[in-house]
Amino acid sequence: MKKFCLLTLFLGAFASISLALPTVDGDTSEPDYEIIATYTSGNNGFGSSNNIRSIKIARNSATDDFYIGIPCDLVSNDNVLLFMDASGYDGRDKGLAVGQTGETGVFGTGGLDGTFMDFEVDYAFSFNKGGSGTDFFMDAMRYGEGTPFIKSSFFNNGSGKSCNQSGTPSTIPSSGITDFSDANTMTIAYNNGGGIDQGIELMLHIPSSGSTALPGVVKTHYAKFFAVIVSGGGFFSDEMLPHHNRQSGNPGYDVNFASTTFNNGAEGDFFTAPDVPLPVNLNSFNAKNSNNKIVLEWIAESEINNKGFIVQRKTKNETNFTQIASYLDSPELLGRGNSPFSKTYTFVDREDLILGETYEYLLTDVDFVGNRIDHKDLIATVRYEPTINENEVRISKFILKGNFPNPFNPTTTIQFESLGKTDYSLSIFNTSGQLVRNLVSEKPAEIGTNEIVWDGKDDNGSLVSSGIYFYQLKGGNFSETKKMMLLK
Repeated sequence: MKKFCLLTLFLGAFASISLALPTVDGDTSEPDYEIIATYTSGNNGFGSSNNIRSIKIARNSATDDFYIGIPCDLVSNDNVLLFMDASGYDGRDKGLAVGQTGETGVFGTGGLDGTFMDFEVDYAFSFNKGGSGTDFFMDAMRYGEGTPFIKSSFFNNGSGKSCNQSGTPSTIPSSGITDFSDANTMTIAYNNGGGIDQGIELMLHIPSSGSTALPGVVKTHYAKFFAVIVSGGGFFSDEMLPHHNRQSGNPGYDVNFASTTFNNGAEGDFFTAPDVPLPVNLNSFNAKNSNNKIVLEWIAESEINNKGFIVQRKTKNETNFTQIASYLDSPELLGRGNSPFSKTYTFVDREDLILGETYEYLLTDVDFVGNRIDHKDLIATVRYEPTINENEVRISKFILKGNFPNPFNPTTTIQFESLGKTDYSLSIFNTSGQLVRNLVSEKPAEIGTNEIVWDGKDDNGSLVSSGIYFYQLKGGNFSETKKMMLLK
């Protein structure tokens, strides 16, 4: 029975989203990439000119594109070999050879059958610089029932190569390849600049149906990866992602990774970071004004291991998102665990909203292991401009936000929002209900944000003592009181 725990290929499409996603140029420094494996073993069996630093992934739900980045350095005719296992596709079972007798290079050396992996392999990609110093090539293999399909003459872009070595992207394959890939469903780039984020970058188009880069794989599948540097003749190095426990140098030809003797008694050490699912297949995420609040609504088409959601928010001028709500204290944000059915979620934001401000919302889901997934491709944006009917206006023209700082010493600022230029009064009272200070008396409010400073003095100009005080905002039929504390 298959176990899939590493990463979901895609989330549900949402065509109206606009987001700066990775540019396929052989440089994977964009923040949309997440690292799923990092080179930590320190092995250097093929020398310092060959390096493999990490495996990265990114997704674009709007276009059903999946990005794989492998920052690396290669010498001519050595390969980076990437194995892939997708959850809904039945490929080559664990312990079986992933080459083919009679093939050459990394997918079988002459009469040999190639390596044996310790997880099921569905697809494999081999990346090679060639000998020209300018060209870059990608071979590939697709496994499944019957004879594996090998494209050992590489995927070309119509010019006899896959791409160049300077980061220029190429769309491949130039024509459809029977049993492997539809035409123009992959984009590849290689950058040999040697930077820490530079190397191989591959974008695969994987929708739920229609033209696809990987037949049999759809966007709701999970996948796991393993990468290794291999010679053009199929000789495996000890430079692998993730690391391994073997300490005796390059393993060579026809490696049996499925054998525990290879890995000093350990099994399953060749998967990337375990238990990193993306539990929610999110279809949409919207924000809209509704009276004195903003209503967020999203549709989860399905959920896997979903404990709940976290809502984050920032203004258009802020750099970072701030958490405003969590499933831990908001029952409406609790997930359904595992469910194949669609559900619409709703959350109402009333937290310190400012009239006329533009807010961006980021939704995060959390699985039962504690892994967090930010849905950066589904950020919802709204300008806070509540629509209120006349009855509501007569009842409440004001929104008393609060005071800051609180506690305070020696001054604090009281903030409220006004929907019109209605006269208002603002007064300070002590815990006995006695009037301490009339800060404002029957003065027209400004439309939008109003801020009034209290300096901790009473109507006689004397400083009041430490303790709890109340401030009351009144205007028309509106009246609200809040508490604050003066500390000395």
